[in-house]
Amino acid sequence: MLRELLTLGRALEGGDLEAHVLQATGRFYLLDLYPKAREARLVPYGLGPEQCRRFLWVGDPPASNAPRDRATTRKLTYLLGQVPTRLAEDPGLKPLLQGLLLDPGRPGGKARFLLDLRGYRLVGAKDAEAQPFRVRGERLEVTEDLGKWKAGDLAEALAEVLKRAWGVAPPKGGEEVLFSLALEGRPLADFPEYRDYLKRLLTGERRFAQGSQGLCHACGRAGVPVAQSFADFKLKFYITDKKGFAPGVREEAFAKAYALCPDCFRALKLGEGFALENLKLRFLETEALVLPGAALEPERLSRLVERVLAQVHGLERLSAWRDFLARAKREEGVGYLGFTLLFFREAQAATKAKGVVLEVPPSRVEALFRAMEEAGVEGVRDWLYLLPLDRGQRGVEAGLALEAASRLFLGLPFLSRDWVPLFLRAAERAFREDATLFATSRFRGPGGALGLVTLAADWLAILVRMGVWGGTMGEKDLSGALLEEEEKRAFQAYNFGPLEAGLYLLGKAMEAVGQAQARLYQYRKEPLLEAIGWQGMSLVRVRHLVPEVMAKAAYYLEGEDRTRVLDLLGRATDLLERAEGGLSDREVPYYILMGYAQARSQRLRGGRREVAHEGEDA
Repeated sequence: MLRELLTLGRALEGGDLEAHVLQATGRFYLLDLYPKAREARLVPYGLGPEQCRRFLWVGDPPASNAPRDRATTRKLTYLLGQVPTRLAEDPGLKPLLQGLLLDPGRPGGKARFLLDLRGYRLVGAKDAEAQPFRVRGERLEVTEDLGKWKAGDLAEALAEVLKRAWGVAPPKGGEEVLFSLALEGRPLADFPEYRDYLKRLLTGERRFAQGSQGLCHACGRAGVPVAQSFADFKLKFYITDKKGFAPGVREEAFAKAYALCPDCFRALKLGEGFALENLKLRFLETEALVLPGAALEPERLSRLVERVLAQVHGLERLSAWRDFLARAKREEGVGYLGFTLLFFREAQAATKAKGVVLEVPPSRVEALFRAMEEAGVEGVRDWLYLLPLDRGQRGVEAGLALEAASRLFLGLPFLSRDWVPLFLRAAERAFREDATLFATSRFRGPGGALGLVTLAADWLAILVRMGVWGGTMGEKDLSGALLEEEEKRAFQAYNFGPLEAGLYLLGKAMEAVGQAQARLYQYRKEPLLEAIGWQGMSLVRVRHLVPEVMAKAAYYLEGEDRTRVLDLLGRATDLLERAEGGLSDREVPYYILMGYAQARSQRLRGGRREVAHEGEDA
């Protein structure tokens, strides 16, 4: 992941500060001070890309407890206290702020100074009050001794009275509200002194001030200045602020674990900022970063970003990929891109990784697209429904689906004993109409449970085709079994052995009897489906089940229907007798349900075809 971010950052190098600019929409306010005239104006703007570039919105510091040190910031409180305190520490900026700073004598709230607006005329302001300040007749007044107050508290009070006086409303509905500073009508972002300060800040120059040298773990150069702190980054790559994580439990040894030279530090910062701004999406109901694996050319970067995002969206939903191809008019000969996928969650100012899928090759992407298209599935999003995922207050708990996606992308094996019980559990909860199951938004009741089993069967065929079901490509032996051609093709697609095939045929026989039973109950219930051991079945129970189904077939069916079911049961018994075991009690019911569900699906399709033919005849 670091390699991809470094490559991305190196492709962006050569630009000015604008390469670090973030995008935001909402409202923007410029606090414009005229010290000679003792006047101040708060100038409102709409907030968009132009304002973000003009006023150099590069974000507040990543660490939530770090002092705010940029002239464009999210809170007016910061602009009045913490920001001028930090700017005054820079030799180049201190002369610009001369005469604008008030030192109340009591530092606090990460502020020592605040902007001194006492006696200023606040142009267009209404009367307002927030102790120890008030505005009367557009003039800012002090109502008590400021020496009693800490600088941070004064900044908050001053921000409050200014917002009331100028009518600054709080943010609404996810909009961003930003503030910045100007002197005599000129934004601080236009001053060379500030631009130089901000550049040194963003490139981590202070991290190299101690002059320690070592090995850069990114480019491999030795004997160069290195930084080992990652506090400047929003993505928490390494823990470098707790000594227990350092080699030998020595703080000075962090550089042995990971360190960066100035060039790589700058490239990683650029890459991280660009990725968080342009390569973020939701995948399987989870925030994710998509990092291209292809060689990056700056002039083609925007096109590459568009393609890799469309590709990952398309893996989740095939319809999104088809839409992209239609818009791009590149339905033939589209090249696929490798990528790395980082799943994360944002916690305060930090972004913490939940999982990572490293270096998915283009060949894997192409194979997965083709297999999904041929199977007719929706996309990898299906796994949100195939697995027993709970619906929580913050949305679906998608951990198992993310693991399945990782295995698909990396070609890791899916073992039947691990995944089939999960398929069965999801279908069983859908059958019971469990409202806490995410899948019940689409799959509910007996019909929904069978729909889930059918969907899992489609994915089983995909996994077999891609060589990851059970971790083997070898076919199981069904030679000598009495199978119809359609059954042979299905069992080959699923890589069934005698046991799975026998259970599948038993399920098909049970569906025919269950349909006849349901007809008697006017389709309000299906006793034979309810009798399946959703919690698990032993092979001993299966052998007792066969004569039970045979007896019910003799009672409920007649003629060709009875003959066909008895034939299915006979061939199922033959296959079960050939089987040597190998399935757990939690796998056995699934393969019965798979035959049941696919027989029901065929019945429904046949019914629709008959209705269509009747319509044509009419």
